Amino acid sequence: MKTAQPAGINAIPWRGVWVGLDWQVDCWPAGEHRIAFRKDLELPAAPRRARVRICANVNYSLWVNGRFAAYGPARAFPANQIYDIVDLAPWLWRGVNRLGVLIEGPTGATGYRITTRMGLIVDGNIETARRSIPLFTDTSWLARRADWYQPTGLLSSLPTTFQEHVDGRKTPRGWLTRPPDQSWQP
Repeated sequence: MKTAQPAGINAIPWRGVWVGLDWQVDCWPAGEHRIAFRKDLELPAAPRRARVRICANVNYSLWVNGRFAAYGPARAFPANQIYDIVDLAPWLWRGVNRLGVLIEGPTGATGYRITTRMGLIVDGNIETARRSIPLFTDTSWLARRADWYQPTGLLSSLPTTFQEHVDGRKTPRGWLTRPPDQSWQP
């Protein structure tokens, strides 16, 4: 008996790897910090389609060229981690494109969250009229602590959810739209 194979992006093996900032930082998610990721890529033409799979240990917010694109993933048991499929084509153009992702540490009810290490994984392809360009997390992605988000003082056992406490004066000017400065590391 043959089993049906999934079609489309779900059938493609993952090339992306989980990336984080620093294992000592990533392994302390209850430290109430957020991690920001950046990836700049140049495209020879505007894409027809740019489907990627994306997941973070808890939640992510994704921006493309400074515009909000997605938030997720849905809560899941860590052994069966859910990922989202996002088509980035509406936000991409010919030339330099800047992706920004912010992930948060777990707060509130953590039974459906990986609470041992923070990270991000992305994997997919950008399809132009002439070629397919892979996009996946690897050591070319840059990261830094998002220190413009302030600790909330919440205990991770409280039944609450993510709350933003942002000091806008500390937000790096243009972190979603300008080239990364030296505060970003692979």
